[in-house]
Amino acid sequence: MQNKYDNTGTKVENKYDNSGSLNKNTYKTKEGQPDYRGKAMVAGIRYQLGAWIKTGKDGDIFLSINFKPIEEGQEPPNEGVKRYTSKSVGSASDLNDLVPF
Repeated sequence: MQNKYDNTGTKVENKYDNSGSLNKNTYKTKEGQPDYRGKAMVAGIRYQLGAWIKTGKDGDIFLSINFKPIEEGQEPPNEGVKRYTSKSVGSASDLNDLVPF
């Protein structure tokens, strides 16, 4: 496997460029904090993600997503991120109930 490095010079293995993931923010205590948090890599640059569940004027539910570049030495902690496994979710239909789209 070819070694890849992100924008901070950190060696990244088994990471796909132009991809990422969001996980439920289990430590949300205030309305302004994201409902979901995660990380992504786009064009070799790593980003911290925040996503909020919102309702549009027409009543449709959508995610509003914020991308913040991760600076060298500023790797965000994984606190507040709960990973769902097949054991904790149960089935794909259970996971569909957790994701608003």
